Amino acid sequence: MTATIGARATSTTSPWPGQAARLLTEQVLDEMTELEGDVLYLRGIRTAADDETRRSGIREGRRVSDVARILEAHLDWMMQQHPAAGEPHDRGNGNPASQIRGWHGTLERFIKAHQQYDVRKLAPCPRCKGPYLAESRDLRLIDDRPYIECRDPDCQRILTSAEYDEYVKALASGISRAA
Repeated sequence: MTATIGARATSTTSPWPGQAARLLTEQVLDEMTELEGDVLYLRGIRTAADDETRRSGIREGRRVSDVARILEAHLDWMMQQHPAAGEPHDRGNGNPASQIRGWHGTLERFIKAHQQYDVRKLAPCPRCKGPYLAESRDLRLIDDRPYIECRDPDCQRILTSAEYDEYVKALASGISRAA
């Protein structure tokens, strides 16, 4: 079986982990890119031919950043001066506010339907000083508080939640004394 990023499952390929999120990301990005082209064309900044040549050969991360930055820069104009700004906020019309609301709702429903992991930013490891501490997904104490473990393969320090809390208090007091 073979598949490429962005490929939809067909009769010869099966869905792969993360494909739903990938397809949703592509759909929203394509719609954002279409709105970006529409806004820049209506404002006389870019022609339709410029838009097609600009898209080819750009990495996706850069494309996402560029589209978001351009839409943000023209947000006031889109909400007030866009020819479709006066249309009702219904699905399928050209009102930019309606489109943005639609993307937000779609992404919010997708996130709520899939398990999310709570990620805490933890202090650096007390042994190796690397920023690799994380809550253990496997090791739990009796009161269901997680162990804190260093993810550095050379260190692998394990702290109880109480030891970690004490370590953070000591770090905080050291920082406040230095300041």
